[in-house]
Amino acid sequence: MATTTSASGTEVPPIAGGSPPSVIIDENNEDSGDGTTSNQQILHGMALLLVVVSLFLAMLLAALDQTIVATLLLTVGTKFQAFSKIQWITSGYLLSAAVLSPSWGKLSIVFGRKWCMLTAIILFEIGSAICGSATSMDMLIGGRVMAGVGGGGIQILVILVLTEIVPIQKRGITQGLIGAAFGVASIAGPIVGGALTTHVSWRWCFYINLPIGAITIAAVLWFFNPPPPRGSLKEKLKMIDYIGTLLLTSGLVLVLLALTFGGSQYAWNSATVILCFALGGALLIVFGIYNFRYSTKPLIPWAVVRIPTVITPVLAMMFVFMSFISGIIYLSVFFQVVRHASAIQSGIHLLPWLIATIIVSIVTGILISTTRYIKPFTLTGIVIMCIGFGVLTLLEANSTSGQQIGYLIVPGFGTGFMMQSLALATQVAAPKEAGGVLLATSLLGFGRALGGVVGVALGETILNVSLQSKFAALHLPGNFNSNTLINNPGAIQGLPAQVMDSLQHIYVESVRNVIYFGLACALSGFVCCLFITNKRIPPAPPAPHRIQPEKTSKNENGAKDSGPNLEDTSVQNGSETGSDSSTTTNSDTVLDLERGESKSQQ
Repeated sequence: MATTTSASGTEVPPIAGGSPPSVIIDENNEDSGDGTTSNQQILHGMALLLVVVSLFLAMLLAALDQTIVATLLLTVGTKFQAFSKIQWITSGYLLSAAVLSPSWGKLSIVFGRKWCMLTAIILFEIGSAICGSATSMDMLIGGRVMAGVGGGGIQILVILVLTEIVPIQKRGITQGLIGAAFGVASIAGPIVGGALTTHVSWRWCFYINLPIGAITIAAVLWFFNPPPPRGSLKEKLKMIDYIGTLLLTSGLVLVLLALTFGGSQYAWNSATVILCFALGGALLIVFGIYNFRYSTKPLIPWAVVRIPTVITPVLAMMFVFMSFISGIIYLSVFFQVVRHASAIQSGIHLLPWLIATIIVSIVTGILISTTRYIKPFTLTGIVIMCIGFGVLTLLEANSTSGQQIGYLIVPGFGTGFMMQSLALATQVAAPKEAGGVLLATSLLGFGRALGGVVGVALGETILNVSLQSKFAALHLPGNFNSNTLINNPGAIQGLPAQVMDSLQHIYVESVRNVIYFGLACALSGFVCCLFITNKRIPPAPPAPHRIQPEKTSKNENGAKDSGPNLEDTSVQNGSETGSDSSTTTNSDTVLDLERGESKSQQ
């Protein structure tokens, strides 16, 4: 049976059902773990452009679905008379997207990135269609859960596909587009959602996904045609770790439910929250023991997580996204409550953050691809992000427009540095054998999804606790409490002027506590970034040697001489090599040919 050989000389066994070609795996040719290599997936020209654009749109929709619903919660709660369940419109999506994120990476190796990508988009489309046609709150929540399963898969698989369709030297540019997509989605969500809810219908916040998703499906089907993974369907099904998937998913669901319930629907010391934490934590411990000691098909291979420079960018991404998502969401609410802005206007207020993130993300991607440095950009971004959240604590109810724009630009600049630099740091440090790069990248996506759901949950808890602790000092109507303010920010407008001013001051202080939480997360990310890899992106490989067609020539004695003409392409390009290196290269090529002849004779 043939094996794949790593650059260090380690033989990597092929997956069941097929033998990969005997190739050299190194920093420029990564083993995908399914009998193919990254060099076999690369696209060029119009096919590359169309696939990248369609994947960007898919990522934009999946990320947009996290924030677009913020403006329709009150409308939907009134429509279905189910205000007690409206938080699940957001939580249902984030939870399902996070808990299944680790599974998508392994599934993409078993069944192929193309078909897993199409499956994720179809699930997302079905969930969106269910949400748009919902006739009850339960139906809407069910649709959101299914859309979250697909949306989580899209966010993982888009990065995996972009990892393989371009060489690592150009990934900084494509990863920069992903950072830009998150920046656009996080701030455009309230604007688009508010416009559709106000002027069309809240249902179009979900229906809008259908045509764009259809375009993405067509582009992926037509233009993305990687070599299929080896093995029959039966062999592929045997490669899935069903026990590990069940343990990890169950444990994550219980822990994240505890974070979602705690401080809002249930007290932190309630039996429900404690039981979810205890059972979820126990299941995650059992998963760790089973996955790393007993599983023959581990969901998260030890060869990946044992490398510190793979884990540190994953943790950094989790902290960065906790900081990012909590800041964006609760600043949006801040503008609605304190500045009396509509949902659309609150999105406009956040444009400085958006524009800074998009510009820096794209420019940083280009600079990383040009200089091949990663860590300097990562450290620069996280430092600016920490400073930015520190500056955000200066935001007051009476801050001028100039001050507000200045406060928001700084964290936007920091965020723009982080997405692509952390992704590339993970891929450079990951093992290049047995799908190590793909699994490490999916682990990074899991860290981002986990940071999002934890950031929203803890941000809401901090806001609730802060408001409730300060409400007692105010004399408010009996039917007005902190939950009323959180669920219906516009209700503040109906209060007396003096009470409204006091309430706004309390709200500013409470949101500032959420910003302090974001600052703490950014500082934790800074510590993690100190320990990411110092490696640079590897240089592009030299041009290969070509074997020219056989030529018949005459030697000095007039005799005919035929044979392959070995020519160095670097000489054709105008670069000269020393005689020693030329001799060595030609000797190596001849040896390869002799080996090939020997094998054919055998």
